[in-house]
Amino acid sequence: MRRREFLASGIGVASLTAGCSSGDPGSGGGSTATETPTEASTPTATPPDTPTATPSPTATPALPASVEDTAENFELVDDLTDTDSLGVDETNPQYFPHQDNGTEDAARFGRAGWADEVDPVTDDVAIVYGVRSVSTVSFEGHTNASNGGAFALEASTDGGESWGAVDLAEEVYNESDDSGDFGGFWTNAVYTASDFPEGTQHVRVVLSGSSAHWSPQVGHVTVE
Repeated sequence: MRRREFLASGIGVASLTAGCSSGDPGSGGGSTATETPTEASTPTATPPDTPTATPSPTATPALPASVEDTAENFELVDDLTDTDSLGVDETNPQYFPHQDNGTEDAARFGRAGWADEVDPVTDDVAIVYGVRSVSTVSFEGHTNASNGGAFALEASTDGGESWGAVDLAEEVYNESDDSGDFGGFWTNAVYTASDFPEGTQHVRVVLSGSSAHWSPQVGHVTVE
């Protein structure tokens, strides 16, 4: 009898134990709730800095070693020349001989006014040339006996920002007369200069003087 009771009580204990699983929410066994994992945030990639383009420097046109200008057009003068106030005279070449007094200067620079649509210019006008290193300048200058005119030469070592006077030598090879013959009413001379500040790359021939735009005139300019 006692053995049966013992067995019966053992079965009860086993049943009780079996009914208390760890997954039973009603049990006091302190079950652990399963946590839902939090999705890790993906870091946002930082875009690389866009490099700022460095502007390429504007290339400065190379200056020629020398210039020989027959004054037929403005192709060889420097951009600093006030071409709006400059003209080309091709009339009466017989009055404008070259130094050899045998050939004629067919075209010359003067202050503007030959074209019908251009008002005559009587202010000073500069003809500018640029070369790598200036050592000598020469040109033929023509002045009318009645209207005169003058020439000056200036040099720049800073690209035309400032200018300084240069001594200009004059050698007359055809004196004016009133005959109207070859050379006629014009004085023709060659002007030269060879004493320039170190670093001179620009020179300008300045035409000034008379109230007649067509005097003086410049022909056959050489800059070396």
